[in-house]
Amino acid sequence: MDRLPTHAPVCNLEDLFPDHAAWEVALLALQEKLREEFVLPANGLDLLAGLQQLDRLQREQGSLSTYIGIQSFVDSRDARLQATTARLRTSAAVLGRRQAAISALFVNTEEDIWAEWCAAASGLLAYDGRYRLLRASRQHTLSAEVEQTLAALDTSLQLPIQIYRRIKAGDLRFDDVQDQEGQAWPFSLSRYEKRFETSPDAQLRASAATVFANGVKPHRHAFAAAYS
Repeated sequence: MDRLPTHAPVCNLEDLFPDHAAWEVALLALQEKLREEFVLPANGLDLLAGLQQLDRLQREQGSLSTYIGIQSFVDSRDARLQATTARLRTSAAVLGRRQAAISALFVNTEEDIWAEWCAAASGLLAYDGRYRLLRASRQHTLSAEVEQTLAALDTSLQLPIQIYRRIKAGDLRFDDVQDQEGQAWPFSLSRYEKRFETSPDAQLRASAATVFANGVKPHRHAFAAAYS
């Protein structure tokens, strides 16, 4: 088995933010923008402006999430990163509610009105595919108020999987595994899923399965409660 690096750089995060302080500034700026009252557009020009703003906000959220997500992948037990991820879920929930409101507007906008709006704001043509996809699914879509309510409840509805991910990311502890030559290897869930579990080395597979089971066992009741 090839030797596994234990301390290797993943990528240059400076391409996203020069440091964590810059990331904090960007998050605060996004939160400030999300505090502004959101008014559902009533004409083509306003809708185009709203869609473009939503796109910009989602890109900002994406950069913030990627920066923290990569660090969490490297060190999932960092308590600061776990707390930061929770802050990101709050802004994601706000963006989700806005997206749900816009999607509901698309669903309930008749094609002749949509054509008028596109004539008044040609930039809407870039969203024509999304409009038609949502219109085609309108028989499966709830009212705008219900869709927004469900979007607002997303954080609560996602709680079971968030509990699972939090335990998986921060609380699980594993021993090293051993291969058939007696070589010890550090265990992680990603290595287990991608290398150990399918290794041609039977001793390594058995050792990894035992280490995994022993690491998960102390949390079995929490996992069961999360999904009950």
